[in-house]
Amino acid sequence: MMVLVFLRLANEVLHLLLRSIFINASNPAGIIIYLTDMKYLLCLFPVFLYSCTGDVSVTPTTDSANQDSNLMNDTTTMTLDTFQKNTKTPNGIYQVMLPCTDCKGIEHTVSFNPDLTYRMEENKWGKKSSVTKVEGLWRATEGKVFLYKNDTVKARYTWQNDTLLYLKPDGYTIALRKISPATDNPTWQKKGQAGAEFYGVGTEPFWNVEVDEQQSILFHLAEWPKPLQFKAVKPTFSSDSTVYNTSSDSATLRIIILNTFCSDGMSDYIYTNKVTVMYKGQIYTGCGIKYRP
Repeated sequence: MMVLVFLRLANEVLHLLLRSIFINASNPAGIIIYLTDMKYLLCLFPVFLYSCTGDVSVTPTTDSANQDSNLMNDTTTMTLDTFQKNTKTPNGIYQVMLPCTDCKGIEHTVSFNPDLTYRMEENKWGKKSSVTKVEGLWRATEGKVFLYKNDTVKARYTWQNDTLLYLKPDGYTIALRKISPATDNPTWQKKGQAGAEFYGVGTEPFWNVEVDEQQSILFHLAEWPKPLQFKAVKPTFSSDSTVYNTSSDSATLRIIILNTFCSDGMSDYIYTNKVTVMYKGQIYTGCGIKYRP
C-alpha cells in the first residue's frame, strides 16, 4: 500500500514538472522558479517513507524441529523484550527423564536461579553416553517458561497446577520433579559457613575431601582414625573444571572438580559438582559443592 501511494505521488510530480516546462518553454526564469518550488516537495518524500516504515515489526521464526525432544532440536528465535512480569515462575532444581530413540533415555536437569540465569544439562544414557551443557537466561510468560541462549530457545516448559512440565516441540508434555540441592542439608551449610571452598563425598569406600585455601586440604577415608592434611594451594581453572594439586611429607593429592550435576545414589539431594580424587594410585569419585566461584 505504501509503495502504491509513493508511485502515485511521484507520477503527479513528474506530470506537473513536464507540464510546467512545456508551458514556460519560452520563459527559462519561470522554469527555474518552478523547479525551486518542486525541490521542497521532493524533500518531503524521505519524511513520508520514514513515517510509514518506522514501526515495522518482525515476526519471530521457528526452524524445523526434530521430535526427539532434546534441547539441541529446539531452535525457536525470539526476543527477550516480549516477556511479561508477575507470571508463575520456577525456582530451584528440576529433573526429568526424556525419551530417546537411540539411547536408554536423556536425563534432563535444570537449575532456575533467582537472577534469571539457568544451568541446564542433558545426560544421554547408553553405550555412547554424553552430557550437553547450556547456560543462559530464563523467562516466564503467559503460563510458559523458556530457556534462552542469546535469542534462541533451548527448552520450554509449562505448568499444570504446581507441577512444571517439559514441553516438547510437538506439544507433548512430561512432568518434572523438583529435587533438593545438597546445600539444603544443615551439615553442608555448616561447611560453607566455616569457610570451606569445596566439600566432597564418595562411597565404596566412604570418603570425604575438604578444601580450605587459607588453611589446608583434608582427605579422609572412613577406615582412617583421622584425615590426612595437605598444604593449602590455589587451584588451576579451565572452562569446566577446577583442579588442586597438593602434597604432604609422604604423598601427593590431586582433586578434579567438574561443573556437572551429581547424585550420590544414596540420598534425594543433588550436588552441583562431580569430584575425582587421586591418591597413591587410587581413584575416588563422588559428588560435592563449590561454595566459592
